[in-house]
Amino acid sequence: MDWGTGLTAVGLVVTVIAAVIAWLQLRRTPHTNTPVNPAASGGRRETGTDHRTVRTNILPPPTGHLPHLVRGRDRLLNDLRALVKKPDGKIHLLSGMGGVGKTSVALQIAAEAQAEGRPTWWVPATDAQTFALHMLGLARELGATAGEVEEALEGRRRGSDLLWRLLDDVQGWLLVIDNADDPRALDADQPVAGGNGWLRPTSTGLVLVTTRARATGMWGRHTTMHKMNVLPPQDGACILLDLVPEAGSVAEAENLSARLGGLPLALRHAGMHLSTAFALERNFVAYQEALDSPGDTLMRPDMDDRANLTMTWELSLDLLAARDMPQARALLGVLSCFPAPTPIPAVLLDHATLATACEEQGRGGVSGGLAALDSVGLIEEVDSADKATRGVALHPLVAEVTRRKLFDSPLGGRTAAVAVSLVARAVGTLSVDRSSDWPIWAQLHAHVRGLWLSVIGELDDESLAVLAEATAVCAMGLTYGGSYHVALSLTGMALGKTEGRLPSDSPAVLDIRHRHASAKMFLGLAAEAEREFRAVLAGRVSVLGPHHPKTLIIRHNLARVLADQGRLDEAGEQFAQALAAKVRVLGPEDPDTLATRHEAARVLLAQGKAVEAETEHRAIHATKLKVLGPEHPDTLVSRQEIPRSLLAQGRAVEAERELREILGLRMRLLGGDHPHVLNTSHWLAAALAAQGRYEEAGQRFVEVLEARRRVLGAENTYTLATQEALTEMRRRAAQPAPEEGDDAPGAGGSR
Repeated sequence: MDWGTGLTAVGLVVTVIAAVIAWLQLRRTPHTNTPVNPAASGGRRETGTDHRTVRTNILPPPTGHLPHLVRGRDRLLNDLRALVKKPDGKIHLLSGMGGVGKTSVALQIAAEAQAEGRPTWWVPATDAQTFALHMLGLARELGATAGEVEEALEGRRRGSDLLWRLLDDVQGWLLVIDNADDPRALDADQPVAGGNGWLRPTSTGLVLVTTRARATGMWGRHTTMHKMNVLPPQDGACILLDLVPEAGSVAEAENLSARLGGLPLALRHAGMHLSTAFALERNFVAYQEALDSPGDTLMRPDMDDRANLTMTWELSLDLLAARDMPQARALLGVLSCFPAPTPIPAVLLDHATLATACEEQGRGGVSGGLAALDSVGLIEEVDSADKATRGVALHPLVAEVTRRKLFDSPLGGRTAAVAVSLVARAVGTLSVDRSSDWPIWAQLHAHVRGLWLSVIGELDDESLAVLAEATAVCAMGLTYGGSYHVALSLTGMALGKTEGRLPSDSPAVLDIRHRHASAKMFLGLAAEAEREFRAVLAGRVSVLGPHHPKTLIIRHNLARVLADQGRLDEAGEQFAQALAAKVRVLGPEDPDTLATRHEAARVLLAQGKAVEAETEHRAIHATKLKVLGPEHPDTLVSRQEIPRSLLAQGRAVEAERELREILGLRMRLLGGDHPHVLNTSHWLAAALAAQGRYEEAGQRFVEVLEARRRVLGAENTYTLATQEALTEMRRRAAQPAPEEGDDAPGAGGSR
């Protein structure tokens, strides 16, 4: 089956996340990658880099879903092969109706380019925002600095200029942009037709675009369009015979190919249908007779490609219903609500929830219904050694047509509500503070975001509130995993979508506003976060009361951003009030109570009361060890405050020893680029500097600075704190040795 974009190699941890893939790659480019642009690390950039010197780990083409043979496109494939080897300075478009095989041709070329060792990237043109994130992620991979990418995201520079400055320095690459059915999604900072935006004429590589949009005026004069039509009966027959060679003669296959309009997707679906063990139609003739049965109004000459395709899988759904599996149709409707072809992970396939769409078949019918859909090729199982990445996927056109037909029926709202319930149930099974769940949160993000884009018009206010609450929890999981920008983007979009639908002080909207402010807080945007927290606090006091746990969390966060702005007396007062209320409402050993006690102790340290802060942090850490365990992220947060207190007392050797142990734990549990790991490494550098070991300290500060620029951005508060600490350390290193008791450099750092 001709699957579209998004189904990358199943073994990748975060393959399913539309916008998240781009952001995670942007933020976490592995150190082992070789950047194309040496200037990114301070050197001069060479021009004309050979493709053999470029290694890339992002945006791989989903070649696992390439058909065994691409039939009927030999001339087109040969033309494209020649262009890969010798680009002609044009952008090349594969245009045609949905299901005509554009993606298959592009995949074949991409697979061959990869085999030749060429840098090959596959970018889905899902929507303008996601596409831009993918392209900026590619720029980051090619050597752009995090600061340059951040400037592009904030509109302070043109992202397309940034990318093309780097692409023009590489030779022999292939960039495929798939499913660009709306050219406006590629406009970004310049209209696509101008040839000076994301799509530009070039001779250093080949840009290949698949699209249904055939109007040449939309694309401009720098493009060459290859119009792909349906296949002649002879080539269509080859597709059928490749799939079911025993189903009839060549002539019968040609007749069926003609009857199906020569559309490759319809032909592949017919072949899948005939290959099932329980199909009523056992050969090409019987399948065609079923299509031509009396009363069948499908496949009229005036019907568009969606209708042509609809009839092929309607036949399969009718077959499944006749085989006592009518629930297959309802299950397909639910699955079509999620963004295709992004794999739907197993955590979203809760059978008890799916059973609510199956009517009398109930929970027992879910497994059989899903297996039946897979057997006729309407869904595809995504298998993986990693259970977290297993699931199912739909072809984008199957999902689109199914969803449109569904939403034109009375069942649209009910089915969309089931999809929302699946998300709500999934977020309830995961832990936001368990590091093993963080990749799953990233997977879920794509589907939570997708529901906001596709189904909210079908939801009643109750289901919309459920989606909003699930979104807030998902954003919390993303934040714990260090994906602050992703959490900010998701909650910002959700707030825009709820406006006018849900009251601004409804619990669900307040939850999203809370997580939106939290993302800003973790990104160092303390003043903005303060304004939002104050607004949320007023809402929660009004709706929930001043002593509700959710209200107290906001009081805690408000105090935290006050401390981040240096307003320590205000922060200390707020923490004291929140702590007294939490002890009374939650108890002294509740994790939320301990979190506030922790932050209050940090204020003591900031006020210069290092001995008092050390005593308090040791007591808090001992309680967290008992309540949460030694490897819980919050336990490690408290443990780190002990060596910070030691460092402030001039006990740098003790601090270094403790920080090295914490760093080892955090790297093992969180990964090398998590903000908490960078925080510990920052303070380790400060401890080294305090001992006069300036060379070691400087090297570590530089590593932290580069990582914080990559992860948080060049202008982030915590990035700037590391820059200031490095500058101060270098100043001290150039001076005579300080008197005993002088403060160590490095007082800045994230929490």
